[in-house]
Amino acid sequence: QQQQQQQQLPSVQSAVEFQPPTSQPLLAPLVPLSTRALEEKTRLLEQQLIALQNAQRAQEQLLRAKIQQEQAIIQQQQQQLLQQKQRLEEETRLRIQRFEQEQRLFRQQQQQQFQQQQQQQQLFQQGPFKSQALPLQQQQQQQPLQQAPQPTFIQELPRPGPAVQFIPSVSLPGGKPIP
Repeated sequence: QQQQQQQQLPSVQSAVEFQPPTSQPLLAPLVPLSTRALEEKTRLLEQQLIALQNAQRAQEQLLRAKIQQEQAIIQQQQQQLLQQKQRLEEETRLRIQRFEQEQRLFRQQQQQQFQQQQQQQQLFQQGPFKSQALPLQQQQQQQPLQQAPQPTFIQELPRPGPAVQFIPSVSLPGGKPIP
Protein backbone atom coordinates (compact mmCIF):
# COMPACT_ATOMS: atom_id res chain seq x y z
CA GLN A 1 0.00 0.00 0.00
CA GLN A 2 2.85 2.40 0.72
CA GLN A 3 4.22 1.77 -2.72
CA GLN A 4 0.88 2.64 -4.21
CA GLN A 5 0.75 5.88 -2.21
CA GLN A 6 4.25 6.79 -3.32
CA GLN A 7 3.24 6.19 -6.91
CA GLN A 8 0.14 8.32 -6.49
CA LEU A 9 1.82 11.12 -4.48
CA PRO A 10 5.22 11.82 -5.94
CA SER A 11 7.76 13.85 -3.97
CA VAL A 12 9.20 17.11 -5.17
CA GLN A 13 12.55 15.45 -5.86
CA SER A 14 11.06 12.83 -8.09
CA ALA A 15 8.77 15.21 -9.99
CA VAL A 16 10.97 15.11 -13.05
CA GLU A 17 11.07 11.34 -13.06
CA PHE A 18 7.44 10.95 -12.21
CA GLN A 19 5.59 8.35 -14.25
CA PRO A 20 1.86 8.75 -13.75
CA PRO A 21 -0.25 5.70 -13.39
CA THR A 22 -2.38 4.78 -16.35
CA SER A 23 -5.55 5.35 -14.36
CA GLN A 24 -5.05 9.19 -14.48
CA PRO A 25 -4.27 10.01 -18.12
CA LEU A 26 -5.35 13.72 -18.04
CA LEU A 27 -3.02 14.93 -15.28
CA ALA A 28 0.03 12.96 -16.33
CA PRO A 29 1.13 14.96 -19.40
CA LEU A 30 0.91 18.41 -17.66
CA VAL A 31 4.13 18.14 -15.65
CA PRO A 32 6.41 16.99 -18.51
CA LEU A 33 4.77 19.43 -20.98
CA SER A 34 5.23 22.41 -18.70
CA THR A 35 8.89 21.54 -18.19
CA ARG A 36 9.40 21.08 -21.92
CA ALA A 37 7.46 24.25 -22.60
CA LEU A 38 9.63 26.17 -20.14
CA GLU A 39 12.79 24.76 -21.70
CA GLU A 40 11.51 25.64 -25.18
CA LYS A 41 10.48 29.10 -24.04
CA THR A 42 13.91 29.58 -22.43
CA ARG A 43 15.64 28.44 -25.61
CA LEU A 44 13.48 30.80 -27.73
CA LEU A 45 14.16 33.71 -25.37
CA GLU A 46 17.90 33.01 -25.51
CA GLN A 47 17.74 32.99 -29.32
CA GLN A 48 15.79 36.26 -29.32
CA LEU A 49 18.30 37.76 -26.91
CA ILE A 50 21.18 36.71 -29.17
CA ALA A 51 19.35 38.11 -32.21
CA LEU A 52 18.69 41.41 -30.40
CA GLN A 53 22.31 41.63 -29.28
CA ASN A 54 23.45 41.01 -32.86
CA ALA A 55 21.03 43.65 -34.15
CA GLN A 56 22.27 46.08 -31.49
CA ARG A 57 25.90 45.42 -32.49
CA ALA A 58 24.99 45.98 -36.14
CA GLN A 59 23.26 49.29 -35.28
CA GLU A 60 26.22 50.37 -33.18
CA GLN A 61 28.56 49.62 -36.07
CA LEU A 62 26.31 51.57 -38.45
CA LEU A 63 26.20 54.48 -36.01
CA ARG A 64 29.98 54.38 -35.57
CA ALA A 65 30.44 54.36 -39.35
CA LYS A 66 27.98 57.24 -39.72
CA ILE A 67 29.70 59.21 -36.94
CA GLN A 68 33.10 58.61 -38.52
CA GLN A 69 31.75 59.70 -41.90
CA GLU A 70 30.25 62.87 -40.39
CA GLN A 71 33.50 63.57 -38.52
CA ALA A 72 35.44 63.16 -41.77
CA ILE A 73 33.05 65.58 -43.50
CA ILE A 74 33.39 68.06 -40.63
CA GLN A 75 37.19 67.80 -40.73
CA GLN A 76 37.14 68.32 -44.50
CA GLN A 77 34.90 71.37 -44.11
CA GLN A 78 37.13 72.72 -41.34
CA GLN A 79 40.17 72.24 -43.58
CA GLN A 80 38.40 74.03 -46.45
CA LEU A 81 37.38 76.88 -44.15
CA LEU A 82 40.93 77.15 -42.82
CA GLN A 83 42.32 77.28 -46.36
CA GLN A 84 39.69 79.85 -47.35
CA LYS A 85 40.51 81.92 -44.26
CA GLN A 86 44.24 81.80 -45.05
CA ARG A 87 43.57 82.75 -48.68
CA LEU A 88 41.36 85.67 -47.64
CA GLU A 89 43.92 86.82 -45.08
CA GLU A 90 46.64 86.73 -47.75
CA GLU A 91 44.44 88.62 -50.23
CA THR A 92 43.61 91.18 -47.55
CA ARG A 93 47.28 91.55 -46.63
CA LEU A 94 48.19 92.09 -50.30
CA ARG A 95 45.36 94.60 -50.76
CA ILE A 96 46.47 96.53 -47.69
CA GLN A 97 50.06 96.46 -48.90
CA ARG A 98 49.01 97.66 -52.38
CA PHE A 99 46.82 100.38 -50.83
CA GLU A 100 49.70 101.58 -48.63
CA GLN A 101 52.01 101.68 -51.65
CA GLU A 102 49.44 103.68 -53.62
CA GLN A 103 49.03 106.03 -50.66
CA ARG A 104 52.82 106.56 -50.43
CA LEU A 105 53.02 107.19 -54.18
CA PHE A 106 50.08 109.60 -54.02
CA ARG A 107 51.67 111.50 -51.10
CA GLN A 108 54.99 111.67 -52.95
CA GLN A 109 53.25 113.03 -56.03
CA GLN A 110 51.36 115.60 -53.97
CA GLN A 111 54.57 116.59 -52.19
CA GLN A 112 56.33 117.02 -55.54
CA GLN A 113 53.44 119.08 -56.92
CA PHE A 114 53.44 121.20 -53.78
CA GLN A 115 57.19 121.77 -54.04
CA GLN A 116 56.88 122.65 -57.74
CA GLN A 117 54.10 125.12 -56.96
CA GLN A 118 56.20 126.70 -54.23
CA GLN A 119 59.18 126.98 -56.57
CA GLN A 120 57.00 128.57 -59.24
CA GLN A 121 55.54 131.01 -56.72
CA GLN A 122 59.03 131.93 -55.54
CA LEU A 123 60.14 132.50 -59.12
CA PHE A 124 57.03 134.56 -59.82
CA GLN A 125 57.62 136.66 -56.71
CA GLN A 126 61.25 137.27 -57.71
CA GLY A 127 60.07 138.65 -61.02
CA PRO A 128 60.94 137.80 -64.61
CA PHE A 129 63.73 140.39 -64.91
CA LYS A 130 65.97 138.97 -62.20
CA SER A 131 69.24 137.46 -63.21
CA GLN A 132 68.10 133.93 -62.35
CA ALA A 133 66.89 131.85 -65.23
CA LEU A 134 63.58 130.00 -64.99
CA PRO A 135 63.75 126.21 -64.62
CA LEU A 136 62.25 125.83 -68.09
CA GLN A 137 64.89 128.13 -69.53
CA GLN A 138 67.61 126.14 -67.77
CA GLN A 139 66.30 122.92 -69.29
CA GLN A 140 66.12 124.52 -72.72
CA GLN A 141 69.68 125.74 -72.41
CA GLN A 142 70.90 122.27 -71.48
CA GLN A 143 68.92 120.45 -74.18
CA PRO A 144 68.80 121.32 -77.86
CA LEU A 145 65.43 122.60 -79.04
CA GLN A 146 63.36 119.59 -79.93
CA GLN A 147 59.98 121.08 -79.27
CA ALA A 148 57.85 122.87 -81.83
CA PRO A 149 58.29 126.65 -81.81
CA GLN A 150 55.93 128.45 -79.48
CA PRO A 151 53.45 130.81 -81.19
CA THR A 152 53.94 134.50 -80.58
CA PHE A 153 50.98 136.66 -79.75
CA ILE A 154 50.75 140.21 -81.06
CA GLN A 155 48.74 142.55 -78.93
CA GLU A 156 46.42 144.74 -80.94
CA LEU A 157 46.03 148.33 -79.98
CA PRO A 158 42.49 149.58 -79.40
CA ARG A 159 40.90 151.27 -82.38
CA PRO A 160 39.65 154.81 -82.12
CA GLY A 161 35.91 155.02 -81.63
CA PRO A 162 33.20 155.55 -79.06
CA ALA A 163 33.78 154.02 -75.68
CA VAL A 164 30.18 152.79 -75.52
CA GLN A 165 28.62 151.15 -78.51
CA PHE A 166 24.93 150.97 -79.21
CA ILE A 167 23.60 147.40 -79.45
CA PRO A 168 20.15 147.61 -81.01
CA SER A 169 19.09 144.04 -80.18
CA VAL A 170 19.22 144.60 -76.43
CA SER A 171 16.67 146.91 -74.88
CA LEU A 172 14.99 147.60 -71.59
CA PRO A 173 11.33 146.80 -71.06
CA GLY A 174 9.30 149.52 -72.64
CA GLY A 175 11.44 149.66 -75.79
CA LYS A 176 14.16 151.97 -74.45
CA PRO A 177 17.65 151.02 -75.62
CA ILE A 178 20.42 150.47 -73.08
CA PRO A 179 22.98 153.35 -73.28
